[in-house]
Amino acid sequence: LYMNRTQRELYRAAKEYWADICAGYFFFPERFQKRWPADFNLVDEQVHLNDRSFDVFHSQRYEFMKVPE
Repeated sequence: LYMNRTQRELYRAAKEYWADICAGYFFFPERFQKRWPADFNLVDEQVHLNDRSFDVFHSQRYEFMKVPE
C-alpha cells in the first residue's frame, strides 16, 4: 500500500489518537467519559461491536485501578 507523506502522517496521527482514547477509556473510564464523552462513546461503540456484554465500569482492570473513596 503506497501512501504519500501526508497520508502517512495522517495515518500515524489517527493511530496515535486511537491509542490515546483507548487508554483513557480502559484506564480511567469515569474521568474520560466526563471530560471527553464523544471519544468515550466512539471507543465504547467499537468495543460493543465485538462484545455486547462488556461494561468498562465492571471490568477487572477498572476494579483494580479504581481509587478508594
